[in-house]
Amino acid sequence: MTKKQRLLLYGICILLFLFGFDLINTLSQGNRVEWNKFFSFYHITTLVYMTVTFWLSYKLWNLVWPQRKWLHITGVVVLLYVFFISFRYLLEEVISPLLIGHGNYFTGVTFQYYVSDNLYYASIYIVVGFLLFLLDHQIRLQKEKAAMEVITRNAELDFLRLQVSPHFLFNALNSIYALAYKKAEETPEAILQLSNLMRYVLYEKNAMVDLDQEWDMLQDFISLQAIRLNEPLQLATEKSGGINGFQIPPYLLIAFVENAFKHGILTHKDDPYKLSLSAENDHIRFISENKIGKKNKDHQKGIGLDNIRKRLDLLYPNKHRLVINHTATHFSVDLTIHS
Repeated sequence: MTKKQRLLLYGICILLFLFGFDLINTLSQGNRVEWNKFFSFYHITTLVYMTVTFWLSYKLWNLVWPQRKWLHITGVVVLLYVFFISFRYLLEEVISPLLIGHGNYFTGVTFQYYVSDNLYYASIYIVVGFLLFLLDHQIRLQKEKAAMEVITRNAELDFLRLQVSPHFLFNALNSIYALAYKKAEETPEAILQLSNLMRYVLYEKNAMVDLDQEWDMLQDFISLQAIRLNEPLQLATEKSGGINGFQIPPYLLIAFVENAFKHGILTHKDDPYKLSLSAENDHIRFISENKIGKKNKDHQKGIGLDNIRKRLDLLYPNKHRLVINHTATHFSVDLTIHS
């Protein structure tokens, strides 16, 4: 909890001990509340030693509790008892007679009785002080754990993104090389598409990008990958809904397209590669479906679908649905993401 929340919690407990229980007891017995008694000299001394005891308890437990060493814990308990009894005695039996002419206890009370009587009061404040510390400590641990999970998740996401970026650029460069080697007329256009991809990868560092921006990048990537095919790419794309208002993490969809180019047959006129992107209400849906052959065309190990699964689990826990179907003739991916 924050410092303000901690002070508020301790303040409520102190006021409850100082006034609450006496007030409840007075009202429950049907007696009239005498407010002047609630602001007596000894209420002030009680406020002082209670506040100091809670403060000291918090500081000491904060030092020894994380180590869980019983010798240190026992030492803190003994120290708190000694402090409470000594400090209260100083306030009410030494300073009080000098200020108002008498102490809180009757004259003639033995030191043994004073100690035994104050063991009871000390136990209340020490136990309550420990419980307050424990509550604060657990809340702090939960916050630290949550913060560490966020840091770990962001680090893992950054690592996954670093894997993706150079990977598809490497494939794009291979495509450009194939064009340049053939001295094809499409080379300048391909270089322009590659520059768009490089700009997207190198300068797009936001955690989320516009969905239409990701879709445009995907089209450039498809154009570059199509260069590597021996026959013209057969592609059927469909985009529907108001995708302008949606955002997704960059490079999220590219692994599905890369997988199709690696393992699919994308040049069949009667069975083209199908890509669909739609956005409705609070969700987006992406579908990739391609024909496959008996053997994989590309045996090189890529970043692949495992990367995307991990990113989806980190970014959209319980807010996405990924269905992958693999038959003898076709491979399809159906991804739904809820906002």
